[in-house]
This record gives sequence, structure tokens and C-alpha cells, in this order.
Amino acid sequence: MTNRARAGGVLVFLLAGVLLLGGGPAGAQMDLAATQYYVSSLGEVALSLSTLIQTAQASGFTTIVRSGDVVTGYLGKERTDLGEEVLVTTSPLLYVDGDLFVFQVRGPDLDYVVRPAQTGYALLLIPQRSLASGEVLPSVLRDLRSLGIAGDQAALGFTAVPRGLEKAPPPPQGVALDSALYGLTLAEDWFAYAAANGLTRVGLRVEVVAEKRSGEVFPESFRAYVVSETAELAKLLVPIHRLVELARSAAISYVRPPYQPAPQVP
Repeated sequence: MTNRARAGGVLVFLLAGVLLLGGGPAGAQMDLAATQYYVSSLGEVALSLSTLIQTAQASGFTTIVRSGDVVTGYLGKERTDLGEEVLVTTSPLLYVDGDLFVFQVRGPDLDYVVRPAQTGYALLLIPQRSLASGEVLPSVLRDLRSLGIAGDQAALGFTAVPRGLEKAPPPPQGVALDSALYGLTLAEDWFAYAAANGLTRVGLRVEVVAEKRSGEVFPESFRAYVVSETAELAKLLVPIHRLVELARSAAISYVRPPYQPAPQVP
């Protein structure tokens, strides 16, 4: 999350005693604007995913568990035949894909998401109206602690990211990444964005083609995600949160979605 556009700067929320500090006087509540969302790093999240799944099911949440090509959906503790495209629109939602997870909650005033980031996991606060941070942040953290997702962080630094842009900002310098894929990394809702932009999402991964640089060695840390490969190209199912890392590699000249064949004219 270190490459986010910093609209409004970094807001430092000191949680001890629910004391929130920002650009205003000490002790002032920070205003969360509906025109932005707010991202903070939770760092590494050490928990048992099987325990998290059981807790989510016992709490009546929608749970999707993907293991390889096998996807199982639950409404509470009951298995469901509803398709993934339906289940990802429900709330609260826990999506577990191998050793990764996304947890998202939608509310009338605030949505929030915990998802993988370039370093550990990130918390996104997505206000639906102008809010004071003290109205929502304590209850969000209380809920996440009850699930074992958040610990007793003394402080969270939030970066404000603009919402509702007509197109995503360009990738940072040195990141050779297609604009739609970079937009996916920034999107509030990975599931909705991928569907709306014609990207092939498989769990918490996305299908991409990496164009290789001649004479360079393909990065070994991405070898496990390769689906097929030629001397010039590699097709991968890469975790969404690692797209920027892949596109930064010296061995890669460009990362893009696979080309789709043009429909035949009858």
C-alpha cells in the first residue's frame, strides 16, 4: 500500500484511549469524507484460517473457501449452491483462497475491508457519508479483534485515496503495469472491479501475461503462479496484491491482461 496517491496526507489515529490525531488540534476527531477511502497497514496477520472460517460461519457470515479449483460456499454453517458471483456481493463476507483471505463488511454508513497488501494485510475504511473517525473506527477494530484479525495496535496511520475517479492514476515510475490491472490493485472492491473491467479473477488472483525481457531470469518467487510459458511470455494467475511487485521486476518489460480474440463477424 505504499504507492497510494496521498490525497489529504497521512492521518495518524492513536488508538490508546480512542485518541485520534490528524492535521487539526490534538485530540480532534478526523473527518472521513465520502469522496475518499482510507488505507492502513495491519502488518502481518498471524491466525489460523480454519479457526477464522469456523468463527465466520458461527457468526452467520457468508464464507467462500477456494482450494485449488474447488470452491465451496457457505451461508452461515450451511453449504450453498449459490454462485460465487452472487456470494461476493453479500455481507459480511469472508473469502479464503489458499493461505490468503479477504474480509469485507458493508454498512449504511461505512464499508470496511481487510485484504492482502504488499506487506502483510491492509484495512480499508470506505465511508458512505461524511463521518467522524471516532464514530466508526473503535467498533471496526473491536470486530476485527474478536475474529483474531487485528491485534492491539497502538497506532494506525491512514492514507486517504480519492474515490470516483474516471480512470485510475498511472502506475508509479518503474512499474510496467497495464492501467486496468493497476486500477484493480487500488479498487475498493476487487471482486466488483474485476467483473466490471473484464479481468479474469480466480479467487484472490488475476490472470495476466508477463512480457519478458530478453536475457533476464524470470523471478523465482512468481514461478509457482505460472500457468504456461514461452521464451517471450509467461501467463500467470498472480495474487492481486503482488501485481505491482511483479511489474517492478527487472526481468519483466510489461504486465497486461491476456489479449482476447475479436468476435467473428457472421
